[in-house]
Amino acid sequence: MKKALKLACITCAVSLALAGCNQSNSLVSSTVKTEQAQQVKTYDAKTFFDTTSIMGSSFSPSGDKVLVSSDESGI
Repeated sequence: MKKALKLACITCAVSLALAGCNQSNSLVSSTVKTEQAQQVKTYDAKTFFDTTSIMGSSFSPSGDKVLVSSDESGI
């Protein structure tokens, strides 16, 4: 009985391994096709530095004020 169980476990493991290999190849192929189809837009430095970022926020202990910071001044 133990040999039959051992053989069944090995067969199952090999089947899962082979099935996993087959799926990964199709996934890689699909990913490559998707990457080739995408166009990446580029921006110049002026546009990059003109972007304003708003970061973090904190509420005051009383909850009536909010502190927010940004890089709007360029600093």
